[in-house]
Amino acid sequence: MNSIGNGERHVAPYGIQREMLMFAQRDGEGQPLSHNYLNAFDIYRVTGPLDIARLTRAAERTVGVMDVLGGRFRSEHGVDRFVLEPGAQRLRISHLTVVGTDDLLSSGTWEAMRRIAHSSRDLRHDAPAHLVITALGPEEHLLMPVLDHSYADARTLGLFLRHLAHFYQRPEVSDEELEAVREETSFFAFAENLAERGAERAASRRYWSEALASAADKRLLPQFPGGRWKARGTRQFTAEASEIWPSELILALTDLAKTRRTRLHMVMLALVNLAVSAWGVGFVPINYMRNGRHEATSVGVAGIFAEHVVTVSPQQDSESAGLGDYLAAFAAENSATPQYHGLSLREIETAPSEENRLVLFNFLPPERRIKLGPGTTAAPDQEAFAALEEYDHSNRFGARVWMIANTDYRLKVVAHSDADVLPEPTALVASLHALAEAAIKEQNMPVADAKSLARAAWREAQRKFRTDGDVR
Repeated sequence: MNSIGNGERHVAPYGIQREMLMFAQRDGEGQPLSHNYLNAFDIYRVTGPLDIARLTRAAERTVGVMDVLGGRFRSEHGVDRFVLEPGAQRLRISHLTVVGTDDLLSSGTWEAMRRIAHSSRDLRHDAPAHLVITALGPEEHLLMPVLDHSYADARTLGLFLRHLAHFYQRPEVSDEELEAVREETSFFAFAENLAERGAERAASRRYWSEALASAADKRLLPQFPGGRWKARGTRQFTAEASEIWPSELILALTDLAKTRRTRLHMVMLALVNLAVSAWGVGFVPINYMRNGRHEATSVGVAGIFAEHVVTVSPQQDSESAGLGDYLAAFAAENSATPQYHGLSLREIETAPSEENRLVLFNFLPPERRIKLGPGTTAAPDQEAFAALEEYDHSNRFGARVWMIANTDYRLKVVAHSDADVLPEPTALVASLHALAEAAIKEQNMPVADAKSLARAAWREAQRKFRTDGDVR
């Protein structure tokens, strides 16, 4: 590793970490104080006996093996660096209790949890991890891990919970096992390895610069019915639509994905891109977030690796191609795009490419039940999470499609939009549903006909929306 001074502080040359500081608030010396990114957090409901002291030790062990949580942002001669400081505080634990009310969501405890989930922290001193343990009763608790988003992505949050459960179940762990986990999760070791890949990094820069140049082409901007262009910085997510797709539909789409040698989230991304492109003059690049852990050695690494990339047109982009073949070609082309290899998006972004991207796609995999011990389980509390979440309505995108899978093969499809850019997001959801049904039942449908189907479903949903009101 690169070292500074006496070797006690190590620098991570991983580009994406720097991106979090572009709009950071700073002190008089230029040191970053805070940023405006939302935290990564989740809520699990624990049923069964819970040993709080044992859980606390497990949490301390968990942050102890994640060296990224010992990092701090430091500015040296105007250059922001992410530096490992072994003595830095990694974890804060809060113990809360709900008493005297049957309605958790109206309690003062809930408001305390809300503040913690959405509070920023001092990047110089505060612990980047916060675990809230809320007692609802003798054998019922809520666990809310909160990680600063400049340190952690959703994958890191999942790793935190996995290690927490492991160390809770096994309170006695050998030094050798702890060291093995530290090596598996080491952000700094992984970042050093990436920095040495000069040729791959250069090739990645060339590829994504070209892809973003395509995204910057104003001629490819979609023109949604009733919508208008708005500049970045003026867009607000003021409209929302959601729909829960049944397990039968999701299982059929999953089978389709397997048959076409891809995965469900790539099929859904292709359908979203097709629905958006139905309102453009050709293929419309859209933004999506993908997991940056692309090797077996990086799967368990803690840190923020998620990459903002844009979709690229499949080689088989003929309007006469069958829908099934098109989905397979799209998935193959976009799965094969290169990783960033440590690049920051800011190193390849241009003002036009950032300005002209209108649509963002997110796909969240299902959260799993966690076993803490005999008779004690922690399950995702989706209702509590939904009540706690406060989505940031200011956005550089005009629309966002958000898909949340769950463990019983259902999918919640959510669309947020700036109502001036995309007036009725209900129409986008309906268009996606129609395309999903067609992908299952009419795989030979020409892509041109699929786009016509998407536009027809869109207009019908608009008509119903305006006649009957929001039909979510």
